[in-house]
Amino acid sequence: MKSSIVLGASILFLPLAAMAANPAVSAQDKIFVQQAAIGGLAEVQEGQLATAQAGSASVKQFGQQMIEQHTPNNQALAALAKEKGLAVPATTDAAHMADAAALKNTAGTAFDAAYIDGQIAGHKQMEQVMQTEIQNGSDSDLKAFAEKTLPVVQDHLKMAQQLQTQAKS
Repeated sequence: MKSSIVLGASILFLPLAAMAANPAVSAQDKIFVQQAAIGGLAEVQEGQLATAQAGSASVKQFGQQMIEQHTPNNQALAALAKEKGLAVPATTDAAHMADAAALKNTAGTAFDAAYIDGQIAGHKQMEQVMQTEIQNGSDSDLKAFAEKTLPVVQDHLKMAQQLQTQAKS
């Protein structure tokens, strides 16, 4: 019983220990790196699914663009995080894994609708992540990364919204 309590407590405090890894970087900046990295990985992973399973050429094209634009951005974030002594996750989180698993089981127009809905929600969420870092982050390099990335995220959001509108008409 004691070992399960200790194990449970260690799992509970693991994120706090990871955040303490580099005390020079604020908690907001650490959260930003984690959220941006996970979102970027998900974009590439789901973009790969789109290129294989989408029903429309425009959705396949959009998926390819997500791969091509998020891959170098992910690499830039990883390099910046490394400079700051921060690790970036190698995989997405459980929620993004579940989204990808659901997408794997669809194809054609059903895939297109689910993928684009997810892209709109994901880019809205990432827009908020970038804006929060710009407003509340402490590290000037990470804030600059967010400022540079925000217009790209907003552009991707507009593109996904246009694809959704086209699919409905």
